[in-house]
Amino acid sequence: MASFDAKQHAQEHAAAKRQAFPPRFKIEVQADASGTWAGNALRFDTRAEAEDWARNLASRWTAVREWRVVEEDAA
Repeated sequence: MASFDAKQHAQEHAAAKRQAFPPRFKIEVQADASGTWAGNALRFDTRAEAEDWARNLASRWTAVREWRVVEEDAA
């Protein structure tokens, strides 16, 4: 009888979840000296789309000090 490998099961489950629900991306910005990251409801299908949007936003909104792209967890 084969033993149950919890780690392998978790990895297989995570891979299946990624396939069924591909990651989406969001941008977050820092707009003051507090170090707090803020975002909104916009989501992007690819990291490249999110990066393009973030660069564009930073070029228009002078309050942006830093920006980052974050992979959203699939629910």
